[in-house]
Amino acid sequence: MRRRFPIGPWGYRLSEMIAVLPAAGKGTRMSAVSAGSKELLSVGGKPVLQWALEEAQTAGCDRVVVVVSPHKSDLQAFIGGVGHRVVLQEEATGLAPALVLSAGLEPVLLVLPDTIFYSESPSRRLVTAISRGFDIAMAVQPVGDAEVSRYGIVEWNRESGRISRILEKPNPELTSSRWAIAGRFAISARTMGFVRDRVEERKGAQREIDLPPILSEAIGAGHSALAVPLKANEQRLDCGNPEGYRMACEVVDASL
Repeated sequence: MRRRFPIGPWGYRLSEMIAVLPAAGKGTRMSAVSAGSKELLSVGGKPVLQWALEEAQTAGCDRVVVVVSPHKSDLQAFIGGVGHRVVLQEEATGLAPALVLSAGLEPVLLVLPDTIFYSESPSRRLVTAISRGFDIAMAVQPVGDAEVSRYGIVEWNRESGRISRILEKPNPELTSSRWAIAGRFAISARTMGFVRDRVEERKGAQREIDLPPILSEAIGAGHSALAVPLKANEQRLDCGNPEGYRMACEVVDASL
């Protein structure tokens, strides 16, 4: 049964929520661990990608789309075997084009599959925020000064939860915020239209088009955005580099 969303603040019914899992990256940081797709590395007895697929379904998404590179035949075979849709991203043009390739003007849960959450995930709360009328919802977590320049940093009001600006890997002295995007986004149909238009404008002008700067533009244009801080039981485990992957295995295996 498809999950039905309530009437949004603009008078139309929110369509079905889909999950997009971008997995077209080359995974060069993981070459020392595996010659195959990093998303198929095992954590706790199942592939990293399977963690993301289960998370999307638990969050209430009706459909799942996985974006892959044409060179990842092992990943394509795995996705086909579990019955989800595959979209090919022929060139490494960035996260925003991957999203536009995968979805139309419908609300989307964006799950970066090289990050898993244990033992719970924030995705259900992000989906709920969109169903209640927000345009954008992002999972965020605190980071130290030395890590600010490695992440997209969110400036937000701690009382209302509303995001005012997103800075892409800023120098620490450029912002007082120490809240980083934690690998999960939910985006309304309205903002998906904004993202699509910005991607079309920038095609050819820049090789890679990242998503956070476009979302920051949308916020500046009046799209409402909510920061969703991680809870204590929502531990983010970065499986996109060898050290993070080993830590993820240790954390999960220790609890089995």
